[in-house]
Amino acid sequence: MNKNFKKVAIALLATNVIASTVLTTLPAVETHAAENKLNGVLQASQGITLDTFKVGDTKITGHVVGGAGKQVTIGITKVALGTNYVITTRADANGDFVVNYDATTTPTPTTFATYNYITATCENGASVANFIQPAEKNGAVTITPAKIGDTTVHLKYDNLPNAKVYGSVFNQDGTLYAGSALEGYTDANGNVDLTIGFPLKAGDFLVFESADKSTGRSGYQVFQETPTVDQLTMSTNISSITADKSIPATGKIEASLSSPLADQEITYTSSNPNVITVDSSGKWNVVGVGSATITVNPTKNPAIAKTIPVTVTDATATNAATTSVNDLFINNSPANSIKTTTDQAAINAAQAKVNAVTDTVKKAELQSYVTKAQNELNARIADKTAQTIAFAAVNDLFINNNPIYPIKDTTNQAAIDAAQAKVNLVVDAYVHGELQKQIDQAKAELAARAVTDQVKASVNNLFADAPTNSVLKDTTTQAMIDAASAQVNALPASTDKTKLQGEIATANTLFGQITQTTIAGLTSDATTVSGKGEPNSNIVIKNGATTIASGKVASDGNYLFFITP
Repeated sequence: MNKNFKKVAIALLATNVIASTVLTTLPAVETHAAENKLNGVLQASQGITLDTFKVGDTKITGHVVGGAGKQVTIGITKVALGTNYVITTRADANGDFVVNYDATTTPTPTTFATYNYITATCENGASVANFIQPAEKNGAVTITPAKIGDTTVHLKYDNLPNAKVYGSVFNQDGTLYAGSALEGYTDANGNVDLTIGFPLKAGDFLVFESADKSTGRSGYQVFQETPTVDQLTMSTNISSITADKSIPATGKIEASLSSPLADQEITYTSSNPNVITVDSSGKWNVVGVGSATITVNPTKNPAIAKTIPVTVTDATATNAATTSVNDLFINNSPANSIKTTTDQAAINAAQAKVNAVTDTVKKAELQSYVTKAQNELNARIADKTAQTIAFAAVNDLFINNNPIYPIKDTTNQAAIDAAQAKVNLVVDAYVHGELQKQIDQAKAELAARAVTDQVKASVNNLFADAPTNSVLKDTTTQAMIDAASAQVNALPASTDKTKLQGEIATANTLFGQITQTTIAGLTSDATTVSGKGEPNSNIVIKNGATTIASGKVASDGNYLFFITP
């Protein structure tokens, strides 16, 4: 900030005027209609606007959005000298304000190097600034606002076609820049662009006149900053009140407005004096348990009132509920599972205590723990039912419905799979593990039974009278007996294995045994001879040295031959 802007700031502060400095980034304004359009846009977006004011005007006018009855402070400031003049007024019922500018009692702005801009500040904190437009002798001239960095300025004269125009550039102290002489010719419509040999800086102002002096001089200031609108705000030292009725609680709300120009009257109101009271100075005192609000209201600016939420709880109820809830869980910690002794009655008792808690945050926390306990109890009850069903299904696989015995003859893979499905529904890890062991036992026994049945088939295949297994088949060989014996020996110890080993021994005995040959009684007129002999063996029957019959013994050990005549 340059020294003259500092002078302005000091002067404004001394008179309690909050004014924003004008920026150079305002849009070009070539006609009064365009200016009024711009003001309308500003009025809608900034909250306060100033109408165009020209040297020689006697009224300063503007509008405050929603500002009926609001105090407005007008500052008229000359940047170069750091001086200002202050006028105070109030907006009417429509938010419009008017200040009569009496040139006989107030400094009179001239074309340049005097008072250069006007500020308007509302008590709600909104502020705006406008240039003071120059006055002309003959015909109006509109100067497009120049801004920092510009090297060209545009003018439009209402009644000066095809005429020569001069211009000069001065710094903020009123010193003419060397080489800053400007000149150009207006076109048929009075427009002219004058080229500046260097970029404009903060605080520079420009002076123009026609070559024939018919328009007099017109000045325009170049400012550094854009007008800003600081809306009124209110701050409080607290945003909420949370207290415990069992502990005495009191305090004071400190409220302040962002603008010293605003009406400082603030009221404090409790929505529920049975919970909390507050006096006119903002001092509050807790009375009872419950919820309430304290409204902090700037009486002249209620739109920025604040509501402070109040929550008063009773620690006695909270502590009782906390103890009851914690007692539901192992090691009295809700982080763990519920105790084995926790039942529906215990949960109901804890719920009743939680219902009595008034602290909404703590109540929500405790309620989540009660819900957790209830869910775990529900799951436990459901699991007990699943366990009962699973136990019945598993036991039914075994003789006498007892896993200490082998599986039943009727137990098959389908029965085991059905029992497994029921075991899978058991949640209790220990019970699930024990039942799974019994399922695995049944599976192993069923698999062993299948192997045993296969071995039995191999052994039975050796005999012609299976399952009696007392007569070997004619086709049985020692290799077949040995193969069946190896299968039997591979079986785990069991009564079936012992029995099969006995049958293998029988097969070996029968295979190594030679049956004695016998002949049934013969008569002199017999035509056949019969008897018993080694199965499948050849027999020759003689009467002395004469062969009377021969043949092969049947596989059952019997023979019947015709006698040769």
